Amino acid sequence: MPGRDIKIAVSFDDGEPKLITNVPDKFKVHWSNPAWATTVVAYARHCTTILKMSKSGCHTLKVWMIDPGVVIQKLHVNTGGLKLSYSGPLESYCVK
Repeated sequence: MPGRDIKIAVSFDDGEPKLITNVPDKFKVHWSNPAWATTVVAYARHCTTILKMSKSGCHTLKVWMIDPGVVIQKLHVNTGGLKLSYSGPLESYCVK
C-alpha cells in the first residue's frame, strides 16, 4: 500500500484502541534491508506494544482491523517474565 503505513489496533475491554504499525510506509522490500531479510526467514512480521491495565482479573483483548490484508497468526500477552522464543509460549487456558 504505497504512501501509508500498514496498521492494526488493539485494546483491552472498553479501552481506547492503540494503533500498531506493522509495516512502515517507507519499508524497503529488498535483500539489502536486514528487517526485510528477517521477515522473509521468519515468514512473519512481529510487532509489539504496551497496554496499561487499570485492574487485575479477567479482561477481553480486542484486535481492530485497520488495513485489510493483515493476517494475525498468533498473539502473545506478556504479563511479565515471558522469555523470547521462536514459537512463543504454550496456549493459555480459556476462562468462561
